[in-house]
Amino acid sequence: MSQSEAFVLRDVMLHLGRYPGVLVHRNNVGFARDVRGQCVRFGVEGMPDVYAFHGGLAYGIECKSKTGRLRPAQVAFRSAFEGRAGCVYILARDVSDLYPWFPPTAT
Repeated sequence: MSQSEAFVLRDVMLHLGRYPGVLVHRNNVGFARDVRGQCVRFGVEGMPDVYAFHGGLAYGIECKSKTGRLRPAQVAFRSAFEGRAGCVYILARDVSDLYPWFPPTAT
């Protein structure tokens, strides 16, 4: 059974939270209505779900289900994040997709 994006996100946050010295930030992008009913946008379209900072590197982690696809804005952001900024972008469909950079710890 395939994990939903929400479960992948939860597992990614829990996994990264076990690493000492890693700063993890959940990045929300979207909109909400304020008390007057006005639409308020937050974040930048295409930004990843999670940012992690460790050892002088920035990681952008986009969480998707097994069948989820990157939207065009996410593809464009990934290209700029890796190419122009020299950062690491990870498409996580399962927590194991983090293991090349953040292997399981013995806790």
